[in-house]
Amino acid sequence: MEVVFSAFALDRKELHKLIMMFKRHLAKKFDASMCKIRVMPGGVEFSTAGIYLCMNCETEGLYEILVPMKLLFAYTSHGTQPLMSFRFQEGEMKCGNSIYSSPLIKLKNWRTTSGDSLKMNYSDLDIMKLAFKEGENFLEERNMMGTYKLILEKLDEEIYSALIILEKYGLSRMDIRNLVFEKIRHAS
Repeated sequence: MEVVFSAFALDRKELHKLIMMFKRHLAKKFDASMCKIRVMPGGVEFSTAGIYLCMNCETEGLYEILVPMKLLFAYTSHGTQPLMSFRFQEGEMKCGNSIYSSPLIKLKNWRTTSGDSLKMNYSDLDIMKLAFKEGENFLEERNMMGTYKLILEKLDEEIYSALIILEKYGLSRMDIRNLVFEKIRHAS
């Protein structure tokens, strides 16, 4: 299984200035705030409460990371190295030799795997194709699992209707379902 991570290195003083700007803006809400870090090719974007600030750097693993703002503040305030190297995994932040684990640290893939994966006026068949092509996690990230489950229920009802007609030819419900799913899987 592939390890999902993002990594980047930034100048500690510049990052501390950025965090201090967030601290001034958020005031009393700072301690409870989360920072969204979007790791992109050639830089990172820090955002919280409608503020977006970017810094150029070398990056690895293009993910969106949620991390407590107070944690970043602590690392930038007390660090001594001029360059801070961060590596994030689900539930874990590594900065230099220090590792901090917390369920609040989350990674999410922010890139869509294909720009034209679902057209504007999509049909049930389009969603089924997308589920087979990209997986159910792809639909779950886009809040489409409810729609997908309704489509599967509707398909099962239609397969049952077909079964009533075709069972005299020795076909079972699973035969029809497998045939339909195979057809959808290979449809272009």
